[in-house]
Amino acid sequence: MAIAIALITITFSIFAPGCLLTKCLGYDNVKSIAIAPPVSCCIFLTLGVVLHILNINAGVISMLLIPTAVLLVIYSLIKHRFGSSNNKANHLLILSLHVLIGILLVLLVLFKHQHGFGAFQPDNDNATHLAIIKNMASSKILSVLSTSAYFDTSVSPEINTAGSFYPSIFHLLAALSILTSGVAVQTAENITAAVIIAMVYTSGCYALFRAIEPSNRNLTIAGVVGSLLIVGFPWRFIVWGPLYPNLLSLSLIPAALSVEIEICNSIKENKLDLRQVFLFLLTIIAVSGSHPNGLFTFGVLSIGLLSDTLFSKVRATTKKGKFIPVFATLGFLACVIAIWTICFLLPAFQGVVNYKWPANQSLHKAVISLLFFGFTRDSGDPILLILLCIGIVHTMRRKEFRWLVASYLLTAFMFIIAVSSDGVVKQYLCGFWYCDHNRIAACTSLAAMPLICIGIASVFSLLDNSVSNWHSIKTKGTPIIKLSASVLIILIVCFPFFIDNYLGYPTTFQDYKRLLDYKFDKESPSVYSSDEVDFVNKSDKLIKPGAKVINIPFDGSCLAYDIQGLNTYYRDPHISGSKNSTETEHSWLYRKQLSNYLDCQQIRDALKNDHIEYVLMLDDGESEGEPERYFAGYNENDWSGITSINENTPGFSLVLAKDDMKLYRINFQ
Repeated sequence: MAIAIALITITFSIFAPGCLLTKCLGYDNVKSIAIAPPVSCCIFLTLGVVLHILNINAGVISMLLIPTAVLLVIYSLIKHRFGSSNNKANHLLILSLHVLIGILLVLLVLFKHQHGFGAFQPDNDNATHLAIIKNMASSKILSVLSTSAYFDTSVSPEINTAGSFYPSIFHLLAALSILTSGVAVQTAENITAAVIIAMVYTSGCYALFRAIEPSNRNLTIAGVVGSLLIVGFPWRFIVWGPLYPNLLSLSLIPAALSVEIEICNSIKENKLDLRQVFLFLLTIIAVSGSHPNGLFTFGVLSIGLLSDTLFSKVRATTKKGKFIPVFATLGFLACVIAIWTICFLLPAFQGVVNYKWPANQSLHKAVISLLFFGFTRDSGDPILLILLCIGIVHTMRRKEFRWLVASYLLTAFMFIIAVSSDGVVKQYLCGFWYCDHNRIAACTSLAAMPLICIGIASVFSLLDNSVSNWHSIKTKGTPIIKLSASVLIILIVCFPFFIDNYLGYPTTFQDYKRLLDYKFDKESPSVYSSDEVDFVNKSDKLIKPGAKVINIPFDGSCLAYDIQGLNTYYRDPHISGSKNSTETEHSWLYRKQLSNYLDCQQIRDALKNDHIEYVLMLDDGESEGEPERYFAGYNENDWSGITSINENTPGFSLVLAKDDMKLYRINFQ
């Protein structure tokens, strides 16, 4: 029941407020539903910030029910201004099919091998996500500008007394589901991710295809088949990172692109409506607020569209000078490069754009992995390449759609540069994504998806033409043939997910299944193993209520707060090395000198101030035959003040022990 309530909460949150606001702008019912998610996300982002500024606790009533009720009243008062909505039954049916196929694939592809709603991925990035969700639900602070993993930000290893900006709309949605249902934090996380893939992304894809060619029903139907066939996005973000904020941000982009396409078409026809501009701003705020690099992804995908729009508009309005449209387009591209360069040089982005992610493929292998959609993995899907080629050929025949090919080629070039080279060019082109091959692959997948769906639509058109002379089956036979073709395409691409050694070729879905099984299986060797979970549970029963526990987050204990609610001091495995401007003096003292606290009054005062009374050390994995049990970035010297503690250290008493897992009590004197 709790899971059902959480699911209903997230679904209602994502669609209801945005749908009502979009309806207030005069859009029809189906379009309003399709583009509701980014609008809802923008509403939540704004409300979370405003409520925190006003010192009002955020919750289901203030964040969801009251805004929805207000929008419902407003719509009821103004709906007569827009007349009756033009809603054809087939539009709603096709949108429903998008979502239903999404739900089916999520159930079969995701949860079947994710080991249930309560499973979690014991990775360092996920520790941050889980901690933020848990703290949002506990503190009822849902502001993206005041995000923290600590209820009491004054007792934190980082100088962050009021929280800081973090792209936490995803976490906000998950926290709302916890407040209504009481589900575990990892369950809320999994359900939120599932809804984003099954409903948010698919409905946005429907809006995109409807905007690209409103009269082409084959294209919108093809979207049902093709939108979720590329593992590079959205599926890969579940097992890489996991990158949940990126998942939400990129899933909102198709809906945002649909609004942008409508604006561009209106500009060409001199029919621009300010309501379109307002809706576009809402979607862009949602994309960037979900994760900033989503804005850069959107920008890359939009360059071709905006260039084409400018070229067409200038050519239509210029009577003399056939080269003026070309010069105008080149000027626009120069402005794009200038803006990109300015952002690249801004101090705020330096930590991102200068992040070094080494190449791991040769140029030849990079091209092959790109073409077959394996990207960063040794796998591929030849049928996707075939459909992509068909889509490109079909698109190039129609100049108004060629921008789709340009977007794909640009992202494909970025991927090849990211995965096969190092240097200034790579940092310049791919730095806004940390030069992460998987994030760039997601951008490429997003750009390829419409072309693949156009390829499928071309197959449908071919089927239409093939039966056009068969009068007896023309009306009834064609839908059946299309349905059969759709099922066949999905089975060819996704069926390998359910079997091993499919034709002896490692498909992308096969590879994804193995990763999913490994990442979410609690019995898999991991930094936070089932034995460690059990030890933490036993330790929690022995710790005084309200007492805080010093820990080494890299040994998996950063997840103890998220999963079991243990009041740990370190909840993020990212602090290491020398003390920097963001780390508190207390944290530095604990890391380097805790074992000698009896000789240092400053440390004793810090321990009492922070209510720290225990030290937890989990499995270090140093026994013969054991895998390494630390997250990446761990350096023992950075934590010498804790690792040097043993049973003979003055001032510490052993409370619980199992193998190399220890719980110590600090004996204040």
